[in-house]
Amino acid sequence: LTVDGAWGAEDLRQFYSANQGDSFDIRINYAQSGTNQEASGYTSYTVKITNFSAVVLKRGIQPFWNVSLTLEEV
Repeated sequence: LTVDGAWGAEDLRQFYSANQGDSFDIRINYAQSGTNQEASGYTSYTVKITNFSAVVLKRGIQPFWNVSLTLEEV
């Protein structure tokens, strides 16, 4: 589980495994200022994951992960 309810480590690992080498689109939203976090626009990029690792740091009721991935623009 994540704080924002978005993809966690297992979701990212499954996406990477299913789409290894495939490109996909992402958007980076730009905030208007440091105090106003409403998006003022975005830029789209087509990328692929070139490196991925996920390591469990702590197991328990809720596991804690270190996830690292590298995106390359294509």
